[in-house]
Amino acid sequence: MHRIDQTEFPYDIHIQRALDILNRTHEYNAQAEKETRQFHVRIGINQNTDILVDDINGRRNVAGAGINMASRIMDQADAGQILVSQPVFHEL
Repeated sequence: MHRIDQTEFPYDIHIQRALDILNRTHEYNAQAEKETRQFHVRIGINQNTDILVDDINGRRNVAGAGINMASRIMDQADAGQILVSQPVFHEL
């Protein structure tokens, strides 16, 4: 896996943050002494209007159809991948 230059993708802050997460994860894994200390992430991005709610522990969280769809998109990704929904793809 190689470091992705974020300046190649100036289109959307969400994509840039996702790339940042993948890059930082890669850097962490490269420095991990044991393979059991490494982890991998997969990211799904969707476009929709959701709501912020306070969860049962009083922490802010996101709820709605948009986050549910992003979760389904993420489920299709492999480790180290960012997948986007059709509306996001067309927007970008």
